[in-house]
Amino acid sequence: MTGRAATEELFDTLSRFGKDQLKGINASDIPQITAHLMVATAFFTGAAIQLASRDRLPKSVYLPALHRYLTHTFGLPERNAAGLVESNARLYTRYVLIENIYNQGWQAGKAWREIDGQGASALLPLLQRYHDLSMATLDREGIKKKPVATREVEEIAAVEPAPQAASKRASRRWLWSLLLLAVIAAAAYHYFIA
Repeated sequence: MTGRAATEELFDTLSRFGKDQLKGINASDIPQITAHLMVATAFFTGAAIQLASRDRLPKSVYLPALHRYLTHTFGLPERNAAGLVESNARLYTRYVLIENIYNQGWQAGKAWREIDGQGASALLPLLQRYHDLSMATLDREGIKKKPVATREVEEIAAVEPAPQAASKRASRRWLWSLLLLAVIAAAAYHYFIA
């Protein structure tokens, strides 16, 4: 099966899964609420990856299927759908909440597969639970620990040029020292030789 055919097949599977998950939910309302769009994106990303895993479909297959699904289902422009998935991937690496929603999507996709496309919506409870989610509250279930640097990198100090006034003073001192040495040499010459 070619990549395009695999993407089409996964899109169809994701659409059937999504139809079950969106029962009782008006899909056109989801993009109107940022919290719902974040939750739905994380959920369907987890589900898409799980649905793709059975056939060992690579990222190059499941990402286009997911983008198309978000575009088709929620009326998002393709560029916005891709940006939303990318943004959620960054949030996933930092926030436990996004990882948990992703995992629930993954589990829902797995359960849906096991019971031949039947099952209760796992998305609706998530939308209800996180109806007030915002960027400021993403840490409510925790933040993933950042890896601790094993060695601190010493900051390189910037080399500052000497101020102009100081370098002129040094030049003058050198000139005066040279002039004084010349006067002493001339005086010594007259004293000893003359």
